[in-house]
Amino acid sequence: MFLPMLNSGDIEARQYRMWILRLLRASLKDDIDTTMFRKTFALEVIMSHYSTTLAEPFVRFMMLDVVSRACSVVHSARLLVEGGGLIAWLASVATSACLNDKHGIRAGETTAIRVATARMATSALVTLIRHKGSIYLGPTGTAADYLSALHAIRAVLLRRDEASASNAEIAARRAALGPYLQLHIELSARLRRRIAEVGDPVEIANLCRAVDAAPDADALRDDMFTVVVTSEGGGQYAKRYVHDETSRALADAVVFCAAWAAGRARDVASRHRCHGEGAFEKVAHWCAFALASGGPAFADALVHAPECGGAARFAAIAVACARAASPRARRALNLPLIAAQLCLLRTIERTDDDTDLSEADRAIKTALRSPECDAIDDVVGAAAMGEPTAARLARASLRAVFAGVDQTVFNALRRRDVAIQGAHAERSGKKSKRAREDNSSSRSKKQA
Repeated sequence: MFLPMLNSGDIEARQYRMWILRLLRASLKDDIDTTMFRKTFALEVIMSHYSTTLAEPFVRFMMLDVVSRACSVVHSARLLVEGGGLIAWLASVATSACLNDKHGIRAGETTAIRVATARMATSALVTLIRHKGSIYLGPTGTAADYLSALHAIRAVLLRRDEASASNAEIAARRAALGPYLQLHIELSARLRRRIAEVGDPVEIANLCRAVDAAPDADALRDDMFTVVVTSEGGGQYAKRYVHDETSRALADAVVFCAAWAAGRARDVASRHRCHGEGAFEKVAHWCAFALASGGPAFADALVHAPECGGAARFAAIAVACARAASPRARRALNLPLIAAQLCLLRTIERTDDDTDLSEADRAIKTALRSPECDAIDDVVGAAAMGEPTAARLARASLRAVFAGVDQTVFNALRRRDVAIQGAHAERSGKKSKRAREDNSSSRSKKQA
């Protein structure tokens, strides 16, 4: 009954197809139903009929609805992924809904159907990846399929053809953006060792701009924030880029992502203080991790990108986020941020051409010429040994250098503050001594 109704050429063929598709969707609930579907290869037949000219727009959407229903049943989803190419099929459906049809196969599709198709196909991929054991590696593994699907959908969402794109294309891309962010988050959580393959900083920066331009931006910014702080950060890409243009594009994208994430953390803190502290901690940790993974190559890319503010701006964002985090987070971020700032300072110091530096970085290089800066390495080394006083002194010294303050003046001010604190301590000691003497004299008078 299934194939005759699906391939019927009768006058009422549309009603037959709609009825059988509704019946199939309502019937698929568990593994027993999957076994019955498997005997007739019903799902595979529906997937093959999706792109035919016989399928009308709404019938085609109902076919996608049946396959999406199969994705929520673990057994049927696994069979389709392993033997039916389901991941690539869903990615193809999502991308084709976001682009105009050049061959007239999908003639008659309305904007509403294309929007619903793009959202449902991308959401089905999210449902698939959330199943236990959905990701496995190897020559026949699914990790490469998911990465390919992610890249294909992202390439369509970030197309820069707004001037020539139709309203249906723009609406479909915006509808698929939310499920895509969830797919990106799920894949990043499962491929931590291959996190650099999930997305590079330039693409993530473009995603931030796409989210800000979306009508429902407020609903998407939380997921976009998670995408940013769980990304690789650009360190591994900095080691691969050898051209100045690509390095500057990388640095500009990383600084933009850091500033965007810090702004989002500030918005969260304005509504909920504890959640805001956690968001600031994630941003500061992400900045420190980017420099730790990239090392001198990433620091060099930041220093030679004056358009984005250079190393000074990136360090300012990281330090500001760390100071806005909770006290426990600040203690945990002490050494990573000190090491990151010291790496940036040494990179600025090694730069020969000052014209490649931003204005703030040139001020930092001028401050580093002071002989007093030679003691920064000793202070940082003592901080690494766990001395709390040295850690505070290292943070203060680095903050002064990044502000462009001459270390001679800074040390003079620090000695003055120490003298003032000593005078206050001596004065308070005298007051306490006088108070003890008064108390002892009053007690002696009472005893007499």
